[in-house]
Amino acid sequence: MRKRFLKLFIVISLIMGGAIVLIPLESHAEDVTVTVTVQSTISLSLSGTPSATNVLPNSKVEGTDSSFYTLASVTTNSTAGYTLTVIDKDTDNSLKAGSHSIPATASNSLTAGTAAWGYRVSGDTDWLAMPKSDGTAAGIASSNTYSASAQNTTIQYGVATAAGQAAGSYTDVITYTATAKT
Repeated sequence: MRKRFLKLFIVISLIMGGAIVLIPLESHAEDVTVTVTVQSTISLSLSGTPSATNVLPNSKVEGTDSSFYTLASVTTNSTAGYTLTVIDKDTDNSLKAGSHSIPATASNSLTAGTAAWGYRVSGDTDWLAMPKSDGTAAGIASSNTYSASAQNTTIQYGVATAAGQAAGSYTDVITYTATAKT
């Protein structure tokens, strides 16, 4: 390119009688697109007190936003939002203490004298049975938009004991999963 310009400059200089005249020969511009792809991230933080103590036989304990609950905090940069689900860790969704159990609720309520346990999202009135691991996880919360701050959901637990409920520490393991939407 430089040689071509120099030859043309010499020819033009000779034609013009040795006068130096600079004539722009051409101009060329191109656009470049800069692309940055930010990967989707999601985090789930669980806190709260998912245990009830001093429950008597033939009684009922319903969780609140400050006792017998889990606070799930989801943070994601996905512009499509997220889903939060829960499912039992295995196919037995009862609370167990050795050979004794408190079954997951079969109705949407808990009644003292009838052994049952369940969960509900804060603000709901019905108690739900925890889905078993061989079933479909239950939707707890969902968002369809981006939010820069954590989205909090409170899940309450409830338990009712039978009149002859055996003493013991009844437990079950459940799994919460937060998934970024795409």
